[in-house]
Amino acid sequence: HVGDLSPVVIFFYGGSWDSGSKADYKFVAEALTSHGVTVVIPDYRVYPDVLFPEFMADPVRAVAWVKQHIQQYQGDPARVFLAGHSAGAHIAVMLGVNAEYLAQAGLTATDFSGIIGSAGPYDFLPLKSARLKEIFGEESQQWKSQPINFVDGRNPPMQLLVGLKDGTV
Repeated sequence: HVGDLSPVVIFFYGGSWDSGSKADYKFVAEALTSHGVTVVIPDYRVYPDVLFPEFMADPVRAVAWVKQHIQQYQGDPARVFLAGHSAGAHIAVMLGVNAEYLAQAGLTATDFSGIIGSAGPYDFLPLKSARLKEIFGEESQQWKSQPINFVDGRNPPMQLLVGLKDGTV
């Protein structure tokens, strides 16, 4: 890494793939920046504007932008971590395990130092709610939405966190 550049966390917020806003996650940025981390919290389109896999397009653009421009903000492009909470953790992990997404931006999982997922769903089939069935599409293709199906040992290191009382995730 270069000189006094700081590590970078790109944090994707949760919201069940149908809600959320970066404005609600200032506390995440404040917590991490107080420890010398450069933080990017991108907004991304959600249902009903986009469905899977289209909702991955904005996160791909965001990570590509960060890799290309973060040094201008004293962030180290060689030390970029993907992170997220809930649906955002799903997005962060999916970026790191399914090469097809990052390839759209000319990137690979090795371009990232690690992934941090908090209360994220990574293996959540079969879908039960009508809303999730609509978001994730045709049942025969839903396996493509599950990060667990793409873990191959060549992914960045991951720290996956879940609360002890979390009965959903």
